[in-house]
This record gives sequence, C-alpha cells and structure tokens, in this order.
Amino acid sequence: MARLNLVFDFGAVLFAWQPRALVREYFPERTATEEATASLAHSIFAHPDWQAFDAGTASMFETIERVQQRTGLPICQLRNLVHGIGERLAPLPSSVNVLRSLRERRDSYKGTGQDIKLFYLSNMPEPYAR
Repeated sequence: MARLNLVFDFGAVLFAWQPRALVREYFPERTATEEATASLAHSIFAHPDWQAFDAGTASMFETIERVQQRTGLPICQLRNLVHGIGERLAPLPSSVNVLRSLRERRDSYKGTGQDIKLFYLSNMPEPYAR
C-alpha cells in the first residue's frame, strides 16, 4: 500500500499573503519608498505582538492596541487593516489547480491500495482561519 501525505501552509502557499501591499493601501503616507514599506510591514507583522496573535495568545483587539502603542499608527487605519485581512486572503489560482489535480488523483486511487491525504497546517490567527 502506497500512502502519500501532503501538508500545505496557508499564507503565500494556498492564499495570497502580501503584507507590503497591505501597508501601502492602509498607510500610503508611510510607504513612500520600498524601504519604508518593508520596514513598516516588518514592524507590524514580524514583531512579537503579531506572533502572539498568530499563536492565539493575544486577541485581535490586544494586537491592534499593542501595535498602535508601539508604532503610533492611526488606530482607525490599523483596525481597518487588521479586520480586513480575512477578506484579502484570496486563493492562489496555481495552488487551487494543484489541489484540484491532487484530489482527482486521490479519487482515482480508490480501491487500489494507494492513497493521498491532504492536510493544512498554519499559524494563521483564528479570526482568519474560517
């Protein structure tokens, strides 16, 4: 019996994850250069505040408050950014095609002793995981 287990991450694998585009959209006044954009995205999404949100040890509210206090970003824009991320996670067409192909292959193996199992693993914060 042949068994193949495949594990996929969500962000930037199955779904588009573009933190620089997000900060450009919500904070255009702070993203005049690529360096400024990268720095701002890093200060929001690569900081322990966001990592706690990813890990489920900080709520969305707590995360927004911490990021605002640390960065001085306008709270309204920051709330809009964080609350809107779930709607911005669009499936990547190439990944959808791969998953469709794998599912079809898996279905064709029924009764042959071969199997493909598909799994998802992510540190995506709970509010976006739906």
